[in-house]
Amino acid sequence: KNHSFKKNCNMEMVMFDVIDTADEELMKKMIYDHLNFTGSDVAADVLKNWEANMKHFVKVMPVEYKAVLERKKAKLEQTKITVRQ
Repeated sequence: KNHSFKKNCNMEMVMFDVIDTADEELMKKMIYDHLNFTGSDVAADVLKNWEANMKHFVKVMPVEYKAVLERKKAKLEQTKITVRQ
């Protein structure tokens, strides 16, 4: 919440990415599980005010890992195109 993450993050190795619906659902489940296992007041507050708190989350993606995922996705798409022909 203090907006210091970006200045403390090595932006040469990672990038910020879009949090999609699947990411959001996974995050919510993980926080809910954390609440159930620990009784965390912070987790309860995050879940109680989910929409307002979502603006404080960022998806941090290693640059090299993102490149690997994009190559795999392109290869899969190429395979789908080849199979259709």
